[in-house]
Amino acid sequence: MNGIFRFSVLCAAVPAAGAWAPADTVLMQNGSSVDGKILSRTDTQIRIQVNDQEVTVPVADVASAEINDKRAAPPVDPAELDRRAAEHDKELVEKTGLDFEQRAGVDELLKIFFLGAEELAQSARRGLLDMAKTDKSPYRYIKMRLPEINPDRLAPILEVMFEMDPGDMRETLQQTAHSQSAPARAASLRCLGTLKDKSSLELMKRGMTDEDTEVRIAAVHGIEALGVRDATPMLLQLMKAGDPRVQNAAREALSILWTEPGQPAPSFLKNAEWDEFWKTKAVGVPGAWSAGTVEPLVPPGTVVLYD
Repeated sequence: MNGIFRFSVLCAAVPAAGAWAPADTVLMQNGSSVDGKILSRTDTQIRIQVNDQEVTVPVADVASAEINDKRAAPPVDPAELDRRAAEHDKELVEKTGLDFEQRAGVDELLKIFFLGAEELAQSARRGLLDMAKTDKSPYRYIKMRLPEINPDRLAPILEVMFEMDPGDMRETLQQTAHSQSAPARAASLRCLGTLKDKSSLELMKRGMTDEDTEVRIAAVHGIEALGVRDATPMLLQLMKAGDPRVQNAAREALSILWTEPGQPAPSFLKNAEWDEFWKTKAVGVPGAWSAGTVEPLVPPGTVVLYD
């Protein structure tokens, strides 16, 4: 899907004044639909009024548009629309700390961040992070819009938000660790590993059984950061995985986990040596995990689906 958002609600737009009776249906390429009144159309986007909000959808994501009487709204006085728009904007200022122009500026930075060339995207990233250092941080606004962002574009903005406010992101990251998007799961585990929060341990455990290589590597690094020797049997299994990066991450984690104070780190070159080492240590780790009893973060075969 080409768009950044599943559909884009103009969070500070003033509703178009005037009554409208026939409602239109815009059918998206992914099978979803938006019912409202088509206000305008350009080569790149369609603006639709849905109750007291405006919604913008990319033309590239639209399968068809038709006029019908579905969910037709009764006439609304223009002054009433203006009043609703002002109330909506006031609510958004209270929720996000940003006025309309500031929110529009964040939306523009997000557009460049997601869709711009590498140099422009990095510039937009710096702009968002610089803004976060002021009393007009975009963090709360982006967090409010996070559910609207297409899953396949989620990973990089999660990392930016984590840099803005690591502590507040913990709960959000624990949720996005179950995302349909493998890059989003991997980014979530990487950030959570940095926090070294034991409440994320189960996610790391489950991440080691993920089908995606980057998710498994992120989970292994998280286990390493948390210092959990219970993961040893699963790490031994990952050392025999097909991807050399997973093998190396697991081997490094085992070496760090089993380094004793004042002693050199164990650095066995062969898997069999690690297996023998574990036989001498297993009795001291009665709660060691078995991969066969661990559910992955998402069911095998999970792919990104669009609402």
